[in-house]
Amino acid sequence: MPGLIVAGAGGHAGMVIDTVRALGHFEVVGLIGQEGQPHDTAHGLPIIGTDKSLPRLFAEGISAAANGVGSVKDNGPRRQVYETLKSAGFSLPTLIHPRAWVADSARLGEGVQVMPGALVLRAVTIGNNTLINSGAIVEHDSRIGAHVHICTGVRMGGQVTIGDGGFIGVGTSVRQSVRIGAGALVGAGSVVIDDVADGAFVAGVPAREVRS
Repeated sequence: MPGLIVAGAGGHAGMVIDTVRALGHFEVVGLIGQEGQPHDTAHGLPIIGTDKSLPRLFAEGISAAANGVGSVKDNGPRRQVYETLKSAGFSLPTLIHPRAWVADSARLGEGVQVMPGALVLRAVTIGNNTLINSGAIVEHDSRIGAHVHICTGVRMGGQVTIGDGGFIGVGTSVRQSVRIGAGALVGAGSVVIDDVADGAFVAGVPAREVRS
């Protein structure tokens, strides 16, 4: 079984490890931590290096990696991890937990993660490094950009569009055919019935702009 490293050592890394093991396609050989990490293990696995160790690990024959960094409001750190792994030569397999369901007609980019209980339905497209978290529903014909986080329990109607880097908070509902712009942030528990501009922060029921 080929080896795989997980970049990150926090809570989302644990979810990623569980998903990789449930799929059975790779063996997780260790984690990539941060400089000055106070521990040498996490989730029962060794922390085998930092970003600076990636060229060495790749040269040793480990060519697959998974992004174990989640995001709260800001997808920037997760995007940076993806780009660092790619620049070091690693491939990032798409990870679909066995208890998620993805339609055959859906198209998922590199490094997409679909967590337990999530549904990705007919003719959905999802860009690279996007996270569809536990229990989220992405309805038919929706278009999700790269580096997006669809948080736990989100419900999206059909034909929704979300631009690159968007963040949709826990338990949010999104009306069909709404467009949420690139880099937009939707607060937890919101109900989105109108389009959201690029970079805007909206929240509430119905969602209204809090700030740009």
